[in-house]
Amino acid sequence: MTDKTEATSWEKLGISPTSIAHVPGLLDLCWGMEKKISLCLVGETGIGKTPIVQQWVRGKKGYLKTVNFGHMTQEEVSMIMFNEEGTEFDFVPPSWLLRLNEQAEKTGCAVLFLDEWNRGDKALVNALFTLTDERRIHDFYLHKDVMVVAAMNPSDGAYLVNEAEKDHAIRKRLCFVYTIHDITAFIKYTQEAKWHPLVPEYIKSDTVSLYDTKARDAGKCFPCPANWEKVSNILKSADKLKWDLYAARVGDMITGQIGSATATRFMDFVRDQNVLIRPFDVLHDYKGNSKTRQRVKALLSGNNKRHDVLSNLNEGVAIELFSTKPSPALIAESLATYIADLPSDLLGSFTGQNLYGQSQTHGADAAEYLAKVTQAMSQFPQYKARMKEIVQTINEYRNKAAEAAIKDPMK
Repeated sequence: MTDKTEATSWEKLGISPTSIAHVPGLLDLCWGMEKKISLCLVGETGIGKTPIVQQWVRGKKGYLKTVNFGHMTQEEVSMIMFNEEGTEFDFVPPSWLLRLNEQAEKTGCAVLFLDEWNRGDKALVNALFTLTDERRIHDFYLHKDVMVVAAMNPSDGAYLVNEAEKDHAIRKRLCFVYTIHDITAFIKYTQEAKWHPLVPEYIKSDTVSLYDTKARDAGKCFPCPANWEKVSNILKSADKLKWDLYAARVGDMITGQIGSATATRFMDFVRDQNVLIRPFDVLHDYKGNSKTRQRVKALLSGNNKRHDVLSNLNEGVAIELFSTKPSPALIAESLATYIADLPSDLLGSFTGQNLYGQSQTHGADAAEYLAKVTQAMSQFPQYKARMKEIVQTINEYRNKAAEAAIKDPMK
């Protein structure tokens, strides 16, 4: 008898996970509906659920009202007031709700964002119950250009939440989407939001440091997209003060955001950006006896080969390639030389998983771009020789497999 694997958070809700990069498209879809669905983004803390909604609203030049259930009381939503004579009472809508409708009328787009939706007490959830489906509180209705979006952490025991989604009436009123962090979407967001450049450069070189669930679950400070944004702000402040970015006081602040283990690696990178190899340098400075090539070869030689570092670098190079899409002619020689230097196992994962995976993620244009890059690389002998070697290896493997299939096992 085998132990049954515990269901994931999305399986418990009967849904599938999706990249956070797809959220803007989902918001577009909801926005285009005549009767707008209330979307609920479910995902781990710090992956960027709130920023992605903020970014979408900015793109619409709209108005965003965030209501944080973890800090709110029922009275802030549903207040009963007597008239001056004291003969009758009625619901009086809060000022923020009135302003929401005013801004919807003015801008043509307003979003009511119910953050930490499953952290509020039951009375608060009930107070906003009809907002998610009927778009009203008592007799006060939302403007037609208001969209309701909620966000919550999973109810998997790792968070102090009320598990309100177990109520079938609530599940009926919300469209749940389980979002997971996405390295490509993260890098793109940092560029659009003008983060300190050292943060995305580091993450592209050490992709596993984007989100550390082990440190989180151990109760430690941990790296996640939200905390990396704070690291970016710390670096920007240090730049403004003209401080050394690797000063101890800067490091102390960064440690408080992402934990000592990740902070140590990051501060080493800040102190000497040669500690980690930048994907940009692989694409633009991997020729002859360049410093970048020497460092890669050092990781491939001796008794302490670091295939783990190069595996992360491969992913970073693929992300850099498809995020920036430099002219194939400019990067062909460097990329061809890099591919020629990779051992077979790393080359297989680089071409079959990283490059192909990124081309699939970025759509048809990306596949066409990869074809142009491949064509440009084919002009260099080191690349052609390596491809010939790979084809020969594949053919030998196929021949051996065919021989093994026809060989009489009784002889």
